[in-house]
Amino acid sequence: MNNLLLYDAQLAALKSVNRLPQTYWKNYDTFENGFTGKALWLCNRTYYVGSFLNYSLRHVVSSIFLLLNNIFGFLPNRLIDAIYPINIINNRRHFVTPRIIDRILGEWVFHPIATYGMTKKNDGCVNEVFSKLLSKNQDLINPEREKIKFNYHINTAHSSKLNAFSTSAGGIVVFDKLVNEIKTSIEEKSITFANVKLASGETVRLELNDVKLDDVLAALIGHEITHIASRHSIVRLIIECIVSILFVICHFILSDKLSNCIENIANSIKNVIISFFSRKDEYEADVTGVYLAKSAGFNPLGAIYLQQFFKEIKFSIFLHKHAEVMFSHPYPGNRKRAIYSAITVIAQDALQQDARKL
Repeated sequence: MNNLLLYDAQLAALKSVNRLPQTYWKNYDTFENGFTGKALWLCNRTYYVGSFLNYSLRHVVSSIFLLLNNIFGFLPNRLIDAIYPINIINNRRHFVTPRIIDRILGEWVFHPIATYGMTKKNDGCVNEVFSKLLSKNQDLINPEREKIKFNYHINTAHSSKLNAFSTSAGGIVVFDKLVNEIKTSIEEKSITFANVKLASGETVRLELNDVKLDDVLAALIGHEITHIASRHSIVRLIIECIVSILFVICHFILSDKLSNCIENIANSIKNVIISFFSRKDEYEADVTGVYLAKSAGFNPLGAIYLQQFFKEIKFSIFLHKHAEVMFSHPYPGNRKRAIYSAITVIAQDALQQDARKL
């Protein structure tokens, strides 16, 4: 598989979630004179505006650096690549620290703190899936052009939580309760299908009877590998610092009386901005996780199964569905739609026998 296919899949996924299903517009029409309709419209318009501004800003900054490179030549190009490199995962530039700093922070600070006190153990199935993902995707997760390589490693930890996480430069932790719950769900055939609502308003039913534990774990671990390879943690830390600095400056510029009045509003706006970038990272990790899993020979529908699993075990609130802009993670239904759109690009053959419109 080639990287252009991955970039096309990411674009298809973002397009599918940057427009609302037509059934949502019917809700607006129904409640257009009431608070619900206005709230739905405002929340989703906010998301669209943020997405548009983010996309436009990236192009403006990229154009400026391209112009400087064409005018001044080799030296600016090396400088640009150092402070504003191209991320091979999404083929876009972003501000980051040098990889050596990322690795030092990840291995000596973030991972030790995040895993302190955890009881770690080896899970053969998790380790096997992880090894396959690494061996088949080295050119993407540890590119040859990078002198500093990330040391990817995984541990299964005992916990009562249904979660998995990653830290900068290679550390991944999967909680054993999550693995056991997924295993039980597959063995008992608790989930045999998933409905995906498309941007057109149509609903597609995907049969998941052939999905195995390895397929679901590949989607889960591939998701976490993407967070590391795309350096989401350090990029998000930089974004949070920039946003926080801007709001601190505004706090000093404004009068104390005025700043006290709008402090709560300002904090809410800051959280919305940070959550916007967090959701972008989650969508990217979902889609790239599918790509990594497919490259390693796993069934990409494992990613759909994983989101259906989370949707059924977690209480999905109305606010999350209609006001995703307020949350750091996308609504499960939107994640399924993004993943489905990516699969149509990455692995169309996986849908030919397992999908039908309702």
